[in-house]
Amino acid sequence: MPYAEGRVYYDADSHVMETSDWLVTYADPDLRERIRPLYLGGAGKLADAAVRDADARKAGEVTVEAIEDGLMVRKGWSAYGAFDAEERSHALDLLGFDKQLVFSTFAPTQFLDGDPDLLYGGTRAHNRAMAEFCAHDDRLIAVGFVPLDDPARAAEAVDEALAFGCGAILVPSNPPKTHSPTHPDLDPVWARLQDAKVPLTLHVGGGGRPLRRSFHENGRPKPTDFLGGGENIRSKDYMVLHNPPEVFVACMVLDGVFEKFPGLMLRAGVSARTDVGLYLTKSPGANYGFVGGQVQHSLVGDTTKAWAAAARVSFVSMYGPADLNFRVYGVDLLASRRFALSRWATVSPYVGASTYLSSSHEKTAAVSLADEHVAGAQAMLGTAVQLSVVRLGVEYNVATVQSLTLKVGIGR
Repeated sequence: MPYAEGRVYYDADSHVMETSDWLVTYADPDLRERIRPLYLGGAGKLADAAVRDADARKAGEVTVEAIEDGLMVRKGWSAYGAFDAEERSHALDLLGFDKQLVFSTFAPTQFLDGDPDLLYGGTRAHNRAMAEFCAHDDRLIAVGFVPLDDPARAAEAVDEALAFGCGAILVPSNPPKTHSPTHPDLDPVWARLQDAKVPLTLHVGGGGRPLRRSFHENGRPKPTDFLGGGENIRSKDYMVLHNPPEVFVACMVLDGVFEKFPGLMLRAGVSARTDVGLYLTKSPGANYGFVGGQVQHSLVGDTTKAWAAAARVSFVSMYGPADLNFRVYGVDLLASRRFALSRWATVSPYVGASTYLSSSHEKTAAVSLADEHVAGAQAMLGTAVQLSVVRLGVEYNVATVQSLTLKVGIGR
């Protein structure tokens, strides 16, 4: 019986734990000697021991029961499927996950360099390796890596990563020394991702260490990190890891990149229970559009009984007209339970409540209109039915103007 049942599960943050010869194997022949050795510091012994354990599993020296018993407790290189693609697929079977984003962990440190040939040659090797790790199982989504230092070569790297089969692209949260990620020279990068409908991703730690090293020099013994070596992320680092991705997204919004490329998708996961979303919409030919954001937090996620409850705070602002400011703020609560009728059919009744505050301000001197502030609330009761890839839904809204909505969609 899988660990997770009763709903569709997408794992948005998994990693390959690289071994010492992994990246070099995928590099072009003329670059292999220039790829730096994988330095693991105090965690290197853990990796060596994990490789020996994997060899023992392949030789049949470890029982399936022992693998399943350690599935949820072994981490890093010791995790089942950490660096072996076939084991990763079996791990997904045991976990019950439908999709999984797969990032690398330490490989970029082997080629991040001021030399563009090494930088983008290593990028090619990285993305080739990630795509091959995931190629055998369509549940695995390879996340390619593209540095933005050289705009022309960055665009070429995106094309290569997509051709290899990468399903998402990670970029560093910190900008290059010479230009912003919002510079027009990088427009071809964002255009390619928009046209391919492939999401741009950011990752905590992808902007280096924003915490100054001197904060660790406290006259006390240094704690080890979660891998046991102490060379990576410690508890103090976690307090500020979110800053570089937040600054990156803010600059992309303020400099109009999402307005120029309205189909560009960006994912920035905060934690296993919290997600942040941004969007921009504009109808063709209209002189206005809407930009918005939301923070959603999972309050309950009972995988055994298939209960779920979440809260969301949202913000929407209209852009375009020079004479009007219009904004809407909202808070939503929703609870649902999913019942599995078969492998391909589920029923999910739900109930929820939402409140909103809309605010408008006329900025033109041609007329004199008072500001308007309108608050409201509504409750909803509905059911969603999933039949393979077909979604059917009915929802009744209780508000000043009551409504009944029927919904039909495609997707899982």
